[in-house]
Amino acid sequence: MLNRDVWRVTGILDDGTLQATHTRRGATVEIPVGYAAEFVELACATTIAGAQGRTVDTGHAIVSPRTLAAALYVSMTRGRLRNHAYVITDSHDHEEFQLSDRTPEQAFQAAVTRTPEGQLSATSINQRWTAGATRRNDDRTADRTHQAALHWWTTRQTALPPRITRALSHHHAHILDQLAQRPAANWERAVNAAVALTAWDHVDAGTRFIRQLERTPVHAANTTAAATNNTNDRIRQR
Repeated sequence: MLNRDVWRVTGILDDGTLQATHTRRGATVEIPVGYAAEFVELACATTIAGAQGRTVDTGHAIVSPRTLAAALYVSMTRGRLRNHAYVITDSHDHEEFQLSDRTPEQAFQAAVTRTPEGQLSATSINQRWTAGATRRNDDRTADRTHQAALHWWTTRQTALPPRITRALSHHHAHILDQLAQRPAANWERAVNAAVALTAWDHVDAGTRFIRQLERTPVHAANTTAAATNNTNDRIRQR
């Protein structure tokens, strides 16, 4: 587990151990009670640095007298549907607040122009923000693709024979990485081809499946209905 990894709790054992699935990689873990109490936090709240690159339905940002303009831009663009700012207006230890007589609008405006050096203008900060638009869009696209791949694979693997799902139980992260590199329309074809070409009687069948999946052309055309049916028949027989 790495700092700022986000996991979804899927179960709780009798001794309090948490069962969780990684929201992007699909990996599963069991988190002991002691570790969870000391190192695990709810993912609904995080620092602005921790939220960078994440996309949620609704974002809620706390804007304090120490919030810088660059951080404000990040915090106010996490929500795909809406973003809310909760502005602190009561702070007597900052001269800019002039003994707390600023309105929420004035306090928010001050954060828009606040920089570490106190020299950059809001225009300069906006230019920096605009320059990073491509990278942020790429991060969001990758996040959405991984989420779609996780949802698809979670459903797809239930149709596989038990011996195959057992062999793949520790390979979900690699499978999702491979799916995320391909158009969604080719996921079914790639998985069917890899399943059909894997020798499932080998002890390292899961690794062999990953290799077959890697060899499947990323932008290959979809198979014909006859070829797909033939692959599905081979899957059912295994």
